[in-house]
Amino acid sequence: MRYLPWLVPVLCLSAAVRGADRIPVEDFAHLDAFAGMTLSPDGRSVAYVQSVKHVQEIVIRDLDTGKNVRIEIPASRVPWVPQQTRIGWVNSHRLIFSLFEGGFSAVERDGSHIKGLTGYHGAKERQEEVQVDSDNVLHFFRDEKDGQVLMTEYNRPVAAYDGQWVIWNHPNVMRMNSRTAALMRVEENPGNVEYWVTDSNGVVRVALESQRGIGRTIHRENENAPWQPLPGMDWNDTKIRPLGMGADNRTLYVNRKTPAGTWAVYPYDLERKTFGEALIAHEHYDIIPEWWRSHANGVALQGLVYAPDGKGGLLGVRFLTEFPRVAWFDEGMAGLQAALDAALPGKINSIISLSDDRQRVIVQSWAANDPGTFYLYDAKAQNLSKLLARMPWIDPAKMAEVVAIKFKSRDGLSLRGYLTLPPGRGQKNLPMIVMPHGGPQTRDVWGYDPDVQFLANRGYAVLQVDYRGSAGYGDGFFKKGLRQVGTGMQQDITDGARWAIRQGIADERRIGIMGGSFGGYSALMGLVLEPDLYKCGINIAGVTDWATPHQGQGGDVSAELRLQPEPGRQSEKGCRNPEGNFTGAPGRPDQGAGAHHPWPRRSRGAVHAGQAARAGPGKGGPAL
Repeated sequence: MRYLPWLVPVLCLSAAVRGADRIPVEDFAHLDAFAGMTLSPDGRSVAYVQSVKHVQEIVIRDLDTGKNVRIEIPASRVPWVPQQTRIGWVNSHRLIFSLFEGGFSAVERDGSHIKGLTGYHGAKERQEEVQVDSDNVLHFFRDEKDGQVLMTEYNRPVAAYDGQWVIWNHPNVMRMNSRTAALMRVEENPGNVEYWVTDSNGVVRVALESQRGIGRTIHRENENAPWQPLPGMDWNDTKIRPLGMGADNRTLYVNRKTPAGTWAVYPYDLERKTFGEALIAHEHYDIIPEWWRSHANGVALQGLVYAPDGKGGLLGVRFLTEFPRVAWFDEGMAGLQAALDAALPGKINSIISLSDDRQRVIVQSWAANDPGTFYLYDAKAQNLSKLLARMPWIDPAKMAEVVAIKFKSRDGLSLRGYLTLPPGRGQKNLPMIVMPHGGPQTRDVWGYDPDVQFLANRGYAVLQVDYRGSAGYGDGFFKKGLRQVGTGMQQDITDGARWAIRQGIADERRIGIMGGSFGGYSALMGLVLEPDLYKCGINIAGVTDWATPHQGQGGDVSAELRLQPEPGRQSEKGCRNPEGNFTGAPGRPDQGAGAHHPWPRRSRGAVHAGQAARAGPGKGGPAL
């Protein structure tokens, strides 16, 4: 969520910046000009979302001729919610895209034959009064005739917030013809399945059941076989979550706690009913956290990466330590990543889309001071060419650097976070804004943040603390946040501010606090508990009525600390590639759904996350 309209009160901290150095606030508030770039399976076309003068379009470009086809996207009917558009290729000739309120629609590569599939447009297409809702595509069959896909289907939303968005917990599965909008339910939810996993043929084979916050994984041998709980993943083994299946349809990749208490990716043999050794694990960080997956600059930072043809194996894993990283199991992908990092040094170079033959690749090169640029790599031509910058008006040279920090809380807990220093103002005695993240079971990440950069441009240092209970630092760290709202969590944030003062970075007379959602609540609590520390506070849609967010959640809330997702955020679970098969989401940076790409599975040994993956920008990025 962009917070810029509420930032004017921060000026009370008097961080004078010369007029010539001030970048217009509109530059930080504007949506991405270009987002969600994705290649067609044949590699001939690229599709992306373009936003110009408050009008959003899907653009389909022929890479060989340079010809563009533009499809205007209907405006959101909720004025304060930017249109959240995701796009994906059904096959080489047909594109599917989602709208925040209109549901899914599909269109030909030449812009013809637009068909509403779900939501408002789907109901209108089928001339039905009751609309079918969906939030994800689970499988692309890649058939050229009908362009069929498997999708989630919801017929009973369980919770709503002011009538603006709904939380869906228990999806059915339907098969959708993207050319005719004809649909057929193929899997009925018994009422307790949170998400489904398909095999490489598009057969629903695995599901996660839940009861009062406790989950178990069930499986069937084929679409006609009965569902059975998997040994080692039943009600008594709650800390395991299915992620996706391998190309052999025998291997299930699961999220499982290590003896060190962090979440790692393990293989599970569906025939022998046994776990293998961890494919990738980290001693201090979750490879894929249990409750949250982070995004930055429109790129998904945590998740499995599969071959693009839908039938290939696992290529690698994206994960997050202090900086975004990726571990490739496929030698070809590892070699390509090394070449890209050499050609584009000092950046995170995310491979976000590939053609089925992997001869063409879309790369997004980005940093915390750079929203990113899309490049096309052509393997046959051995050429890397620039396509588009996400925000061409942003000059990275004028943006602030972001460094990773680490300090101890008052009770000795190691805490991490990020510090942004305003350019040209040194590193001492700075006015500072403390910016706690929402959630609270989310985390801050190293990436371009327009709110942070706006504040830095106006002369402020910005401190972001991953307080106890934040995602990604292991199960033990997460549980330290239970029953610590307003106490331990708030103290961690305060300890971060006082750490910056002791380091001489922050001027103790000029400290402010701001945040949104849970961060807004934390800003209010900061003013209440530390009136002498904070001279200014900004609450953006802060959670102050703690009962309302849990309405409709049933007994699940009592098992763990679970707060309502951020407004507009949709589930990322429930597909063979659990990150979803879509790219792009102009608007909130944490909603971009990165692409997923090929990588052969590695069968022996574990990948140590600190060694097998590329480091952050440069040689690991700056840190204090």
